[in-house]
Amino acid sequence: MEMMPFFMENKEWYIYDEKTNTYTLTAKAPKKAKESFEEFLKNRGKPYDWFSCMTQAEKVEFFKREHKRMEKLIAEDKKSIK
Repeated sequence: MEMMPFFMENKEWYIYDEKTNTYTLTAKAPKKAKESFEEFLKNRGKPYDWFSCMTQAEKVEFFKREHKRMEKLIAEDKKSIK
């Protein structure tokens, strides 16, 4: 399972240019996002398993976020079916 880099978790932290297929960090990016971005650039184009590189605590947080996201999507689907 792959996980998006941390800096991509908040759209205010980066800008994506579709023409050049490049990312640029914004001034709003915190230190952890900057570190994530540097790691992303270093490994760009290489196969990279983000999930296996996470600590157990990071995995727990990831699943908490994903669970909340899935609950929101399910709720939205239920509303659209009515």
